[in-house]
Parts: sequence; structure tokens; C-alpha cells
Amino acid sequence: MIREAHIGIGLYGNEGMRAVQSSDFALTEFRHLWRLILVHGRLAYKNNAEMIPYFFYKNIVMTLPAFFFAFYVGFSGLTFYEDFYISCYNIIFTNFPLMFKAMCDFDVNPERDGVEMLKYIPYLYYNGQMSLSCNSRVFTTYFLMGCIHSAIVFFIPVYTFSDSFIVE
Repeated sequence: MIREAHIGIGLYGNEGMRAVQSSDFALTEFRHLWRLILVHGRLAYKNNAEMIPYFFYKNIVMTLPAFFFAFYVGFSGLTFYEDFYISCYNIIFTNFPLMFKAMCDFDVNPERDGVEMLKYIPYLYYNGQMSLSCNSRVFTTYFLMGCIHSAIVFFIPVYTFSDSFIVE
């Protein structure tokens, strides 16, 4: 059984049945390992490296306006969002981008390009080797964008409706 990066890959065979039963992926031959590592491993790294900063951004945009609102209401416990918006926000901005990205973002097609050809294109793996998609600069950029967008989400409506009068 091959174990690296907390993923177990078992190979079917005389001695391999125990490895197959305790592995995450089971392969019949070593030639299938190329596709698992080069195509699916690269795509999984790329998606995770793009989604982790996005989730931080999404949660910052959601929580900082509530934090700003606490100063305006004197920490009285009044909520900034309705419960319906909180649950819909997580459904819409967590599930839909992931589903859309999973359906549409497949930049390397093994049927079209051929799995054997992928091992001769080292540029495909440069992004992961140099940590270009997931590093502190990218995380800081997403964090600052989340802070700016949360300030826009809060302060524009507050100052737009500050002179209005609501009658119930």
C-alpha cells in the first residue's frame, strides 16, 4: 500500500487485499496511478488552494457587518441579519460556487489530452510546487478584500438610510 499525504492507495493482488480494504483508493494496476496523481491530485490541490481563501473571505464578509452593527446598537444583542438570510447565505455562497466549479472547471481533460502526455508537461504542476495559489500573500489579499467588502455592505446602507423614518 502506498501512503503519502494522508491518502492510502491499495493495489489489488495476492498480498494486496488487506491494503485494498484499508485504503482510500483501490487500483488494479500501477498504470492507473498516473491518472490518479497527475489529473485528480492536481485538480484537487488546485480546487482546495482556491477554495480555502474564498471561504475565509465569505465568512469575513458575513460576520464583520454584524460586528460593526454591535457598536451602533450598543451591544444590545439585536441581530443584523434575519435567520433566513444567514441560512440562505451559507447555502448560496458555499454550495453553489463549489458545484459550479466542480462542473465547469476541468482544465486538463485526460480523454482529450491523454494521461501519458500529461507527465511530459511539467508546467501544469508548477503552480502547486511554487505555492502560487495558496500562500500568505493570497490569504492576505482575500482577507483585505473581505474587510473592504464587509465595510461596503454595512456602511453604505447605514448611511443611506440614516435620515429615513420607518413607521410600523
